Amino acid sequence: VIAAVDGLKTADPATTAKSLRGEAGSTCSVLYVRDGAEKTTTINRRVVPLSTVRGDGGAIRVKGFQLDTAPKVADLAGKAKGPLVLDLRGNLGGSLEGGVETARLFLKTGQTITTVVDARGTPFPYEAVADGPFYGRKLSILVDSRTAPAAEQERPR
Repeated sequence: VIAAVDGLKTADPATTAKSLRGEAGSTCSVLYVRDGAEKTTTINRRVVPLSTVRGDGGAIRVKGFQLDTAPKVADLAGKAKGPLVLDLRGNLGGSLEGGVETARLFLKTGQTITTVVDARGTPFPYEAVADGPFYGRKLSILVDSRTAPAAEQERPR
């Protein structure tokens, strides 16, 4: 159990995580308790990439949209044989551009993905600008009550 970071006691997991974060390359001192004994160590901070895309066969799980989501989905879809399942259950949304680019993989030219309205009330539609490489391929999309509304733009219209 982590008891302190840089000499400051930790109150809960969220506070601990926040205390451990910092600039890549910097260090922090961590006091932890293991088997009843207190020990101190120094941790070198680094960037920890978090992948929001995983795949197994034709099932592709997207936990959130980032700018690199579409290429990751395209890579997995290209390797899969047969129908695809895009699993968006529990998807937190994320980057609009990442979501739009992912949707474009499966749509035909001109299909509207979503429309954003600016501060003046002018609508700006995001559309498929070319037939997606997986347009016409059998696709099932899974959503649930925890799927963010932004993720639902993936549903073909």
